[in-house]
Amino acid sequence: MADPDRQVSHTSSAAAQGDETPHLPRSHDRVAHGGTPAHSPAVTGIAALDAGIYFARQRGGHEVLVLSDVRYPLEAFAGLPKDIQLIFGVADEELIPYYSQGGILAILSPGHFSSAISRVQYAIFRARAAGLLPHSGHVICVSAPAGATEPNAVIDVDLSKEFEEASRVERYLSERGGRIDILTTLLDVAIEIGMYGFEGKPVGTILVYGDETRVLKRSRQLTFNPYRGYAPNARNVSLMPVRESIKIFARMDGAIVIQADGTVVAAGRYLLVPPSETPILRGRGTRHQAAANITRDTRALAIVVSETGGRVTLFSKGKAVFDLTPRR
Repeated sequence: MADPDRQVSHTSSAAAQGDETPHLPRSHDRVAHGGTPAHSPAVTGIAALDAGIYFARQRGGHEVLVLSDVRYPLEAFAGLPKDIQLIFGVADEELIPYYSQGGILAILSPGHFSSAISRVQYAIFRARAAGLLPHSGHVICVSAPAGATEPNAVIDVDLSKEFEEASRVERYLSERGGRIDILTTLLDVAIEIGMYGFEGKPVGTILVYGDETRVLKRSRQLTFNPYRGYAPNARNVSLMPVRESIKIFARMDGAIVIQADGTVVAAGRYLLVPPSETPILRGRGTRHQAAANITRDTRALAIVVSETGGRVTLFSKGKAVFDLTPRR
């Protein structure tokens, strides 16, 4: 993922370097017309957005991904250059229709990470899943430090280099009948488990997605299966009660298995690893090793939540695709 040292700016001073392209209206222009006071994040964050637009044009790009839950006044974007597409990644769902009425794209993107880099990484993954970002080239991300709301950093991300493994996962899903929206739903659930655990106590678990027939053959039931006996349409992750149940049953030993269409097949599955199997993933715990093995030996993907730190890791074909660190 992008190195923090590649952060390219945290102000709009780049405009002073000879750029004559249009920018967003300056905060003093808006204040003069009765806008928000200059100390408000809704105004001061405009400088970072302005810098993001500048660097996107310098890179020959068109998309600027903004990670912020600040409700910017829509009139602030009246001077947006026509060749630039702002995409807001927001944790507050109410901001999506708000920005839509101003013709600005917005996607839901959890913001509770311990580092800005984790939030950028996951937001790009979600934006690509929604078809809003290309699979190559550069994208400029305007983001806030962990725990802050006002964006003040501009990060240049090379999609071809930094997201090569994620691109493979997206292609892999399309080839195997999986759905990227279901995978992102499961990642959202895993992030919440990593953040909150259960009743404030840390919880570790494995969510295995896809190729359930082979996964079930390579696992055994440790205890009762709480999903057995329910109709398939009553145990799909598209339903909020089902997503909440995953958070509860994550306390059980073993993995939770979800088929390609999002139907939860079982919880409490022990993933079998042959005794003679040489570890294919060194420096990680038993959950990570089990996830690496099951994704190598089947066409499934696996998401691991670490009990010790809450870190969320996506596995494909025996390898870790990326790590996300939720803020506890």
